[in-house]
Amino acid sequence: MAQNLIVVLPELVLALLSVVVLLIDIFSESRSRLRQTAGLAMMAVVLTLAVCIALWGKNLSGYNGIVRLDSMGLLLSMVCLVSAGATILLASDYLRQIGSEKTEFFLLILLSTVGMMVMVKAGELLTLFIGLETLSIPLYVLAGFRRQEPRSQEAALKYFLMGAFASGFLLYGIALTYAATGTTIFSELRHSTSTEAIAGSPILLAGLGLMLVGFAFKLALVPFHMWAPDVYEGSPTPVTAFMSTGVKVAAFGALVRLLGGGLASLQEGWGTALWMLAALSILFGNILALKQNNLKRLLAYSSIAHAGYILVGVVAYHSLPTAFGPWAVSYYLAAYVVMNLGAFGVLILVQSRPGGAEKLEDLRGLSQSHPLVALCMTFFLLSLAGMPPFWGFVAKFYVFGAAIQAGRYYLAIIGVLGSLISIFYYLRIIVEMYMSEPTEPEPKLSSSLAVRVTVGAAALLTLLGGLFSSGLADAARDAIRMLITP
Repeated sequence: MAQNLIVVLPELVLALLSVVVLLIDIFSESRSRLRQTAGLAMMAVVLTLAVCIALWGKNLSGYNGIVRLDSMGLLLSMVCLVSAGATILLASDYLRQIGSEKTEFFLLILLSTVGMMVMVKAGELLTLFIGLETLSIPLYVLAGFRRQEPRSQEAALKYFLMGAFASGFLLYGIALTYAATGTTIFSELRHSTSTEAIAGSPILLAGLGLMLVGFAFKLALVPFHMWAPDVYEGSPTPVTAFMSTGVKVAAFGALVRLLGGGLASLQEGWGTALWMLAALSILFGNILALKQNNLKRLLAYSSIAHAGYILVGVVAYHSLPTAFGPWAVSYYLAAYVVMNLGAFGVLILVQSRPGGAEKLEDLRGLSQSHPLVALCMTFFLLSLAGMPPFWGFVAKFYVFGAAIQAGRYYLAIIGVLGSLISIFYYLRIIVEMYMSEPTEPEPKLSSSLAVRVTVGAAALLTLLGGLFSSGLADAARDAIRMLITP
């Protein structure tokens, strides 16, 4: 019993603190309820982070194998918590700007984070599904948080419908997998699918295909990406930042556990499907981003391409004892979360319009009016493009290296080609900031210290992550070692 509670302790702590935040918010009569609730939510995130750090190094299984506590799960849980904490800091001033000072925003962020943490630690298919729904339902509400804005309502409806489709595919795939194997626990699935009779079962292959489609919808992989640009554009900017980072961490963490742990013996089947999805996402995501003038849509297509890059590391997960695909995925996710949150943070920081910058021209001449902000945005963009000496370059180096080690040379070539294409649209933003005359009137910056600190910290991490990459890489490798040990 005690071991079971230890395994789920971070999730329990965050869920209970979420209830505390809710009760304090209900009975509070403070005039600054928004700031108070944001502070309490941030404290909940910090305390949960402390619990994760205290549990680091443990390798336990709870509730008969349906949840695992290991370094990989803790690492990705901490990345999800960082994403949630940054979103809370970015949103506290944003909500006031748009005149939507509803404190339930922060509670929904916390509850969605609980779902993310359950997903990355799931050792069983139905637990994974429950985590996915706990993650998704608050996000459907958050996407439509700007009720007075038609685009936000459209985003919420599209995200809800596409999310329902994804959940349906995933759940039906789980049902077929159970019908073929008689179990939903990853460790038992790995044993069951090692027999030739079950591994070649059409029902099992159909279940695997449907589950991959469900994951592809959630990760916005081409050709299941149609919803992402509209939802990213219409959602409040902090929600878009949270959606583009935390959801990817949770989904990729669960995917690595499922494919590498439960269905490793079916690698020939899922490996072919995933490399096609990765190649399409990298190429189409980058090509479609070239013509975008809306910054949120541009970053949406960029996010699709980056999902393809991360998927390259998952495809390389073909030989558990030797391939370094799993930790390359974890490393890339950590880098991606920091640089993407920073980029969206700049959009909130630059007050070209209520709620922050959205169009390319909103950043025009930013280097003349606010040179430090322009420098931070340049760091994020060059890192996303994979340019040295930034963190994104090192992350791509490891992911493409994993593909080469796995013998997937064509994927590494496609990844490099996609990165070259991406330079063009990232440079468009840099050119607007440094080589164009500023707009009239010049954009102001948000007065929120929390937003400024978040953007500055993300820029510093983006630079230091590249300069001191070896230590971070060792930490990611150690975090994954327990998972890849048979």
